[in-house]
Amino acid sequence: MPRRSTRSLIALAVVGTLVLALAAPGGAGPASGSTGPIPPPVGPCYHAPYPTALAPNQTAQLYGLAPLWAQGFQGAGKSIAILDPYQRPDTATFAAFAACTGATASLQVEVVGPGNPPAPQGEATLDAIIAATAAPHLDHIYEFSGTDGLQNSQLALLQHALDPANTGGTRVDAISTSFTFCEQELLAGKPGYSFDYLQQMNAALQQAAAAGVTVFADAGDGGSSNCAGWPMAQNNPQAGQAAVGFPSSSPWVVSVGGTQLDVTRAADGSGTVNEELVWNEPAANSPNERIGGGGGHSIVFTGAPWQQGVAPGTARSLPDVALMAGTPYWSSGNDKGYWDGTSAATPYTAASWLIVLSSLEAQGLSSPGFLAPVLYELYRTGGAGALRDVTQGTNDIWGEVGCCTATTGYDEASGLGSLQFDALAAALGAPTARLTATPTSGTAPLSVVLDAGTSSTPGGAITSYAWDDDHDGVIDATTTTPTRTIQISSARTLTPQVTITTSLGRSATASVSVTANTVAPGSPPPPAAPIIAAPRFAG
Repeated sequence: MPRRSTRSLIALAVVGTLVLALAAPGGAGPASGSTGPIPPPVGPCYHAPYPTALAPNQTAQLYGLAPLWAQGFQGAGKSIAILDPYQRPDTATFAAFAACTGATASLQVEVVGPGNPPAPQGEATLDAIIAATAAPHLDHIYEFSGTDGLQNSQLALLQHALDPANTGGTRVDAISTSFTFCEQELLAGKPGYSFDYLQQMNAALQQAAAAGVTVFADAGDGGSSNCAGWPMAQNNPQAGQAAVGFPSSSPWVVSVGGTQLDVTRAADGSGTVNEELVWNEPAANSPNERIGGGGGHSIVFTGAPWQQGVAPGTARSLPDVALMAGTPYWSSGNDKGYWDGTSAATPYTAASWLIVLSSLEAQGLSSPGFLAPVLYELYRTGGAGALRDVTQGTNDIWGEVGCCTATTGYDEASGLGSLQFDALAAALGAPTARLTATPTSGTAPLSVVLDAGTSSTPGGAITSYAWDDDHDGVIDATTTTPTRTIQISSARTLTPQVTITTSLGRSATASVSVTANTVAPGSPPPPAAPIIAAPRFAG
């Protein structure tokens, strides 16, 4: 069976140990990952004394969902598919969570395959609860669970989720999967999975990306030595072997790694997040073992074009982003337990992306499609506040692999950093085109300089300017620079138009009026011709 990238529901008694594990490294300077205050928890089920776990409104504040929630974007009109081989969620626990938080998301569980259905388990329940933590009013959470007789279970569930016939006739908006395989095991021929599973799964992931459906896959909880499993003892013979997990290593997913928070708590449950660090800590139930967010580079896949020049080397690097995994999420209808792991970070990221899509649709903007290239393009052009760099910590769990340590910019411990979803929504907004003409009038033939240099975009960069000189619907030239000179040979009024296109696929249009005259405007009238009297003839 694949390794599940999370711990199960953890008793509240272990929280004190976790708080110690969240302390910032000694000697660390001011961090770019500092995140500021979080409000007290909201909901009738959260009571003092408050644990380290964060309630839904607190994680929403931390990752920029709160402003989008306030605008009414909480998942309505969107659906997510979750793949859970060998497990299914406990619907009663999900219902208790919904009652506590006011979530209205509809959880629909479908068991796929022959043989015995899987038993309800906490980790499958986690997926549904965490999706509703980020997007409480989703139309549907479709959770597909495989039976014990389903071959290539994760692939079969992905193909099932991509078929609109299984999701109410409409394709889902995102897919989350939190089961991962060590790449070396797959290459060796993992029992229960066909030899070509990896290729078939990667092809299905590419199909999803081509359809504009982003698949979010966890990077695993085994740090940079994914084959060792987790939690990981120091004497594990694979603890020093660099390894990453599939499908997170596919270039056709957004790979989600893990972070943890250094939090200072107040008596009312509010607090200050001092820093976001790479997740790497003692296992809650086994302090002699450790656990942390996956990362490193693939031995199977080369890096996609959008990673080139950002990630090191030529192999596929992961993760792409990292979110809260070591710091736990509050669980359900009481404050006696919580969830964590990269399999919590993954559905949270996926459901948050749906909030962003709702915001864009409200502005009349389409989805940018597969998210991974968008994130790297934002990084190249400054991030627009959507990427919060994580610069402290390592996911080398026992320090034996030699990889990977967080640093400024992209790294294989935290990827591009964590996400601010309100800033991501803003960055994907519409650009503004502006066009001026110099001069705007004159005597024909008239030379006019058109200038779109004051056009702007909230995210990405302007990559092209398409010019329609006489506004007849035909593009006369396309340039990468914002100016163009046109000639007006005869007296007429033109309305030249420019359409700007950004590196994020957004466009906008502007025009300006230009008049060429036979006589220059403002010139004195020409002198009247002299009147010559007709000669008189005597007759």
